[in-house]
Amino acid sequence: MINLPLRSAFLFLCGLALSLTAMAHDSPYNGLRHWEIPSRDPDRINLTFYGPPESSRAVTWRTSVEVKKAYAQIAKAGNNSDFTDRSKRFDAETEVFDLGLYKSNKSLKVNYHSVVFNGLTPETDYLYRVGDGNERWSEWIQFKTASAQPKPFTFVYFGPKRGPCSLVASHPESLRDRSPCLICCACRRSY
Repeated sequence: MINLPLRSAFLFLCGLALSLTAMAHDSPYNGLRHWEIPSRDPDRINLTFYGPPESSRAVTWRTSVEVKKAYAQIAKAGNNSDFTDRSKRFDAETEVFDLGLYKSNKSLKVNYHSVVFNGLTPETDYLYRVGDGNERWSEWIQFKTASAQPKPFTFVYFGPKRGPCSLVASHPESLRDRSPCLICCACRRSY
């Protein structure tokens, strides 16, 4: 026979488990995969061309709507970590997007942020990061601006898993000595 305090504790835990299960079914994230769920940490960070490639880049990223103000920092890369002292901070433009507008997702609002870096020096290594300006930052990510004059460059094109493109995609060590300045993935994805 179960004594009264143990029985009460057991009933309490059963009730708690049922209520947590019910709350989980009411979650705004139902129907979303773990990588689709936004947080206060920046994710889906994309650096792209915007304007002249020798002097400009744009970066976009996503957060939950809890992040009301977002920023990007950029600095010329150096030989040590003192680049952070020389970094410049930019206010991001923020747009709210409803994931429910895509496919058959349940309505869930997320923030997409964007910054354009202008006035960059040609053929220069830069580091940038994005975040909320406090403790929620991405890692520092590096890129190099293009030359002001036309020069040969290499790029990698990944295609479907069949054919010659799959060889490079499945053997990235084959790129070791090529140092591509652009990687293009044209693979079909299903989400």
